[in-house]
Amino acid sequence: MKKGLTFLLIILLLLVFQGSAAAENRTCDFTDTKGHWGEQEIKMACQNGLLAGTGQNEQGESMFSPDTQVTRAQLGVWLAKTFALDYGQLRFIKAPVAGGYFWDVENDAWYADAVMLCAINDIFTAGRELHPDECVTRIEVARSITRAFKAKEINVPMIMLMPHFADMEGLPQEDVNAIVFVNNTGIMTGDKDMFRPHDYLTRAELARIANRCYELVKMNSPMGEPTDFSLQIGVEEIQTSTDYLETDAQIPVISGMKNEAAQQQINQQFQQVVADYQTDLTAQAVEYKQNAEEMGFPYHQFQLYTRCGPYFENGKILSLYVDYYAYSGGAHGMTDRRAYNYDAATGKVLQLKDLFVPGYAYKPLIDAAISGEINRRPMDFFEGEMGFQGISDQQNFYLQNGSLIIYFNQYEIAPYAAGIQEFRIPLQDFNKGLVPELELTD
Repeated sequence: MKKGLTFLLIILLLLVFQGSAAAENRTCDFTDTKGHWGEQEIKMACQNGLLAGTGQNEQGESMFSPDTQVTRAQLGVWLAKTFALDYGQLRFIKAPVAGGYFWDVENDAWYADAVMLCAINDIFTAGRELHPDECVTRIEVARSITRAFKAKEINVPMIMLMPHFADMEGLPQEDVNAIVFVNNTGIMTGDKDMFRPHDYLTRAELARIANRCYELVKMNSPMGEPTDFSLQIGVEEIQTSTDYLETDAQIPVISGMKNEAAQQQINQQFQQVVADYQTDLTAQAVEYKQNAEEMGFPYHQFQLYTRCGPYFENGKILSLYVDYYAYSGGAHGMTDRRAYNYDAATGKVLQLKDLFVPGYAYKPLIDAAISGEINRRPMDFFEGEMGFQGISDQQNFYLQNGSLIIYFNQYEIAPYAAGIQEFRIPLQDFNKGLVPELELTD
């Protein structure tokens, strides 16, 4: 789906905040907000096109439902509209869909494109269930707003003061930082000495928050200029089937690289990986079939599927990955994710160390971030010597909008059922450690 169509859909979705065309209210005059503490905030948010009504009562009067709690789907639609979320520096060979990011979101849901954009911009965590109808807490809203400002690189001048809320103790550092941000910018404040992080947010409260964010976005333009993407990636599709191997492959094809010799070499490499897989799997299948016939057990055709992920380009770096799935008998196949990171001008292959200035201690920072995430969900990982022992010099990684993604393939640090393990680390966490000429951050 092209960006223009995506944003048109998001605008339309805002008019159906509860999923119904009847929710539209052009007058912003709601019968259930008269005399409500949030009446003016709600009217302003409606007039600015940030929020809409929830339908009509039996008398045909427009309703806003100010004391109804905000769902995660509603939050996503508001965020996408207010912050004009887009793909950033991430590009897609094939148009993304919401179901590729959340297991419980239908691609045609009224909020689907909005929450997908939230996932692409690292505002919502992808790769799991979204629970779109669940109500959101104040800390989730604060966290999402803070991530949205970061995603759009909107720098809000403010006095850095540490608020003293009694109920901040024990919160993760990201949530503490989010409370500091929303409090110091006036987006969200506490109640006396309490922030109430785990209280649910009402639609009236969201209206007030929406207006504060709207004004801050208007006053503070994004820092980054639009990137002039010079590279393009298409795919060559191969679909073949023999007695031994079924192949359904997407092979990346890069164009637009200034160094044409390097470009040709890279494209040949992509071709060769698939060819090598085919040769190896066919040889295994021939032997497997022969053994099956001799020993009387069933033979199943081997399979090779490859799929290209989204790719990152900022004019200096090209980063992408390809998933290679191979079935060679047994209960299940295996997916091998291979990341490819290049200097976009020269075609040089970039290792993880190439992202950092010499002498910068990036490994302890990455190890700490990964260990922290593992400690939050230890049941997903191996323990002891089979578990995470720190990143290696040849660590797998790729880049996406403002983030470094460290990943581990199946069985590296977790059981097969846990899948490929990814750890997303904001580039800004490395402060001045990034190599300046790569221009990954401002």
